[in-house]
Amino acid sequence: MTDAIAEIPGIVNFTDTAEPPHSEKKAFRRLIKTEVMLFPVFTQGEILPLKYKIRDDMREVLCRTHGKDKKAVINAVIDKLLKDYCSQVKRPDYALAAVMKQQRYDLHGKAVKKISQKDMTAFVAALRYHERLQREALQRKEEKERKRLAHEQRLQEREQAKRAKRTAKRKRQRAAKVAQAVTITPTVGNGDGLKHHEVAP
Repeated sequence: MTDAIAEIPGIVNFTDTAEPPHSEKKAFRRLIKTEVMLFPVFTQGEILPLKYKIRDDMREVLCRTHGKDKKAVINAVIDKLLKDYCSQVKRPDYALAAVMKQQRYDLHGKAVKKISQKDMTAFVAALRYHERLQREALQRKEEKERKRLAHEQRLQEREQAKRAKRTAKRKRQRAAKVAQAVTITPTVGNGDGLKHHEVAP
């Protein structure tokens, strides 16, 4: 598998013992990462719990292809990938796969050993931890939504109160204008030679 990868056109040959430049180092790390993820255990379309010391098997294959002088870089890439793949903190799906399958798998994707009871307890604990995190995250989301709705409700009530206040003010102003309005109506004189007026509300 790795020999085929190394023969792909455009891939730099890193078997030279000379110190490669930085860009070639990055290219080599990318190449190793690609080769690691092409091992059958990673290409089954599902997450498989890995056997103990599988990194040693990976390192042996890759060093056989690229030379033992690249061992340090190969180790670093493998360790980083396995840390991300098997992390029970970051990846609850790995713990779930372990609980469901209860087997560990080799590079070829074949089950080689049952998961010990001690490890199974740890995987179950990891799942419960992630379930608790999910519940807490959901509770925070619901609380945030509740506060948002309550805030919107307060804003609506405040706006309704303002509208009611403006409406009441306009009604008072209209009532005051009506109260102040007068209609002057002339009346017949009473004989004193003056015209008297009756003020009607």
